Amino acid sequence: MENFYVGRQPILDKNGSIFAYELLFRDSGSNVANFKDAKYAISKTIVNLIDKFGIEQILGRAQGFLNVNEDFIFNEFIESMDKKRFVFEILENCKINNELVKRIEELKNKGYRFALDDLVFTEEYMSNFKPLLNIVDIIKVDIRDNTKYELIKKTRMIKNPKIKLLAEKVETYDEFIFTRDLGYELFQGYYFEKPTILIKEGYSSNRTVIFKIISGINKNEKTQTIASYFEMDPNLTMSLLKFINSAAFYFRQRINSIVQAINLIGIVKLQNWLLMMSYAEGESPSTSPLFQTSILRGKILEYILEKIANDKQLIDKGFLTGILSLSDVIYKTKLENIVKELNLDNDITSAILNREGILGNILTLIEYDEKNKIEAFIDKMIELKISEELFNDAKLSSIIWLNTLLKSL
Repeated sequence: MENFYVGRQPILDKNGSIFAYELLFRDSGSNVANFKDAKYAISKTIVNLIDKFGIEQILGRAQGFLNVNEDFIFNEFIESMDKKRFVFEILENCKINNELVKRIEELKNKGYRFALDDLVFTEEYMSNFKPLLNIVDIIKVDIRDNTKYELIKKTRMIKNPKIKLLAEKVETYDEFIFTRDLGYELFQGYYFEKPTILIKEGYSSNRTVIFKIISGINKNEKTQTIASYFEMDPNLTMSLLKFINSAAFYFRQRINSIVQAINLIGIVKLQNWLLMMSYAEGESPSTSPLFQTSILRGKILEYILEKIANDKQLIDKGFLTGILSLSDVIYKTKLENIVKELNLDNDITSAILNREGILGNILTLIEYDEKNKIEAFIDKMIELKISEELFNDAKLSSIIWLNTLLKSL
């Protein structure tokens, strides 16, 4: 396991209530952002937020401010983000041109919201960001680089009843009162709270697998083939399910297979998400016994169901059931919480939580074999009318398949 980090600093309204949190890139427990590549920092922050922590756990009922650059704004992935939860903060080093303005206007018309970051009243800044001053929803003004007289004079230049002003780097009570009286509605700075660092243990998804899936998409491989690549990394499957349930899709259907998940979000959005993951992730522990056991469970379930059930959907549910069955141990989280977060099909939920239904019963059979509970294993085989020969074939075929899979990584 490794540690994942997100910085979080509150943004308050003029009544002192939390309006939002700015979410900041952090790669350690120190309150400093160390990075050279903006794309990596943006991707890592978003992946950590969605995949490692969870939006509800970080934001609660508040909104989230996310730093973005030109690349992210043009990337279609932005339209997979929940526009009701996030404000996209345009970094001060962005170069504004007609194409970017047009793209922001297009997203604004779809309901996405934007803020200008770190506005300073220099000629260079004002010249660069002038096309956006009447388009964005929020303007963050850096009050440290201006005298009170300059703030009074220059704030009048940008005041607009349709745009909220946010006083940034507020460090004293007097500064809060002064900017509030000037018409600022939102406030952020050390006077209220320094950024806090949130830390969580977890696993990275395997970048080799991610690139393999992206390559498969580019080759127009079938959805079933694309889905089979996810079998190489249970953590990536978990990440996909978290992404679907945290993004701006609002699917009513419960997830019953990887194929269904891919069909729901579509190949283009899948590829954009994978690219985001590839920027952010490192190498996962492919040799982890827990990961291998969960993969084997999924494959054994799938093999047995192929032999005893004439139901393609049930077979697909089998693999997903197996690889998620150890997620409480892998992620050190209650299964009830995981199932709730992933919006899983009822058959899978019943199997994982209560070992009910055909999926749950075969899963129990596999567990008896793992724990060498011979009598219970035999009784369950008789109950399910599964022969020892069938089970052994399933187990041996799955082990061979897994070993071949690991060699390809």
